[in-house]
Amino acid sequence: MKTLTTLVKIAKQELDEKRKELSVYLDKKDEILAQKQQLEKDLLKEQEFASISNEASFAYTAFAVNIGVKQENIDKFFDVLNQQIEALSLEVTEKFAELKRYEIMLDKKLQEEKKERLRKETIALDEIGINLHLRKNEE
Repeated sequence: MKTLTTLVKIAKQELDEKRKELSVYLDKKDEILAQKQQLEKDLLKEQEFASISNEASFAYTAFAVNIGVKQENIDKFFDVLNQQIEALSLEVTEKFAELKRYEIMLDKKLQEEKKERLRKETIALDEIGINLHLRKNEE
C-alpha cells in the first residue's frame, strides 16, 4: 500500500516536471512566432520607406536579404522546436497514463482493504450478537 502511494506521488511529480518542460517549449514557440511576425512588419515598413526614398531603395535589397536569412533560420529552429514539442507531448501522455495506472491500482487496493475491514467488522458484530443471544438464553 505504502509502495503504491509512493509510486503515485513520484508519477505526479514526473508528470508535473514534463508539463512544465512542455510549457517552456510552448512559450519559446510563441516567442519565435512573435519574432517572425515582427520581421514581416519590419520588411513591410522598409518596403514602404524604400518606395518613398531613392536612397533607401538601395539599402532595401540588403535589408530584404538579411530578413530572408533570419526568417529561414527562424523556420529551421521552429521545425526543430515543433519536433521537440511533439516528443514532449508524447512523454506527457505516457506519464499521465502511468499515473492513472498507479491511481487505479491504489484505488483497487483501498477498496479491497475496506471490503476486508468491513468483513472483519461484520464477523466481530455477528460474534457479539451470538454471544448476547446465548447469554440471554442461559438466563
